[in-house]
Amino acid sequence: MRKKVLVCASTAEHLERFHLPYLAYFRQEGWEVHTASKGIPLSSDIEKAWDIPFQKELLSLGNLKQLFRLLGIFKREQYDLLLIHTSLAAAWCRLAFFRLLCPRTRLVYVCHGYFMEATSEGILKKNPRSLFYLTCERLLAGRTDLLMLMNRTDWEIARRYKLCRRPVFINGMGLDARRYHAAGPETAARLRKSWRAAEHTLVFLCVGEFSPRKNQLELLRAFSRLAGQAEDVRLILAGSGALEPVCRAFVQENRLEKRVHFAGQISDISPYFCAADALVSSSRSEGLPFNIMEALYFHLPVIASRVKGHTDLIRHRENGLIYDPGNPEALSAALQSFIRQPELRASLQERAKLDPKYLYPNAGALIFQALSREETERMKEHV
Repeated sequence: MRKKVLVCASTAEHLERFHLPYLAYFRQEGWEVHTASKGIPLSSDIEKAWDIPFQKELLSLGNLKQLFRLLGIFKREQYDLLLIHTSLAAAWCRLAFFRLLCPRTRLVYVCHGYFMEATSEGILKKNPRSLFYLTCERLLAGRTDLLMLMNRTDWEIARRYKLCRRPVFINGMGLDARRYHAAGPETAARLRKSWRAAEHTLVFLCVGEFSPRKNQLELLRAFSRLAGQAEDVRLILAGSGALEPVCRAFVQENRLEKRVHFAGQISDISPYFCAADALVSSSRSEGLPFNIMEALYFHLPVIASRVKGHTDLIRHRENGLIYDPGNPEALSAALQSFIRQPELRASLQERAKLDPKYLYPNAGALIFQALSREETERMKEHV
C-alpha cells in the first residue's frame, strides 16, 4: 500500500510559492500526495486537494468549523505523515490531530516564524500576545513528533521552553533557482523608465503583502523624510493586501506620487530585482524571508529591520544595513547612508550574495534527512 502525506498550509499561494519541489519529491518517491489549504494549489503532483478556508484570526469561529472538517479528513484518510506549515494552519491542524487516535501517523511542524516576541537568546517578552502563543505551542507540543525551525531566535525559543521532543534546525525551505531568470538590460531599462527613473536614479524595492506585520507604512514614513533631501530616488512597492489603501492615502497626502510606485501583485518578480538598486524590508517579524533571499540571489543589497530572519541573512554593513524597527528616523538614516555614500553602496553591492545552503535542493536535503532520522527514531520507540 502506498504511503500518504498531507501537506497543510494557510493558503494555496503559500504551497505554490514554497512547496512545489517537495510535493514533486514525495510523488516521485511513490507517496500519495494530498494538500489542505485555503484554495486549491496548482500542481500535477497533488492527487487530492482539500479546500480549507482558514480565517486569519486565530480564534475565529470559522476556524473552529475547519477543525472538525480536518478531523474528519484525518480519520478517513489515515495519513502516514502530516507535514504542517504556517502558524495559523499548524495550530488548527495540530488541534484536530489531538483528537485523532492513529499511532501510525507522524506529525511534522515546519515553523515559518513564531508570533511570540523574544530576545535573540530566546527569552520571551512577557506581553499578553507572546504568553498566549507560548501557551498554545506548549499545549500542542505533545502531539508534534518533529519540529523544524529556520531562524536562530525561534530555535532558542523552542529549546528554552521545550516546545518539542525533537527540534531540528533547517535553512528554510530553500530558494528554487529554477523560478528565476536574469532580465536583460533592455527589460530593466523599460521598467525603470515606467518608474520615471533615470540611469543615475536610485531605486528601492519592497516586496510583500500590505499588512501590519510587513509594516510598509513605516517605510513610507521614512521615505517621506527624504523628500527635500534626495530628489532622485524611487520606491517601488510590489504586492497587495488589506493595508494598501492606507499606504496609497499616505502617498497622496504627502505628495509622493512621482516617487512611489505601486506595482501590484507580480507573477514574475525577477525583472524587478534586476532593475532595482536595493531591497528594503521594514517587517516587524519574520521567519526566514524569501524576499531577502531573492534579493541576495540577485546580488541586491538589503536595508532591513533588526528582527529574526533578517538578522540570520543580513550582516550589517557587509551585505546590507540593519536598523532598529519602530523607528522611521533610523530607517530614513539608513536610506540616506545608502544614497549619499557611493563607496559603501559599492561595497554592499559587491558582497550581496546568497549562501548556497539556502538554495533548494541543499535546504531540501536537510529537511528530507531530518524526516528520515525522525522516522528511524520513531520505529525504535515502537520496537
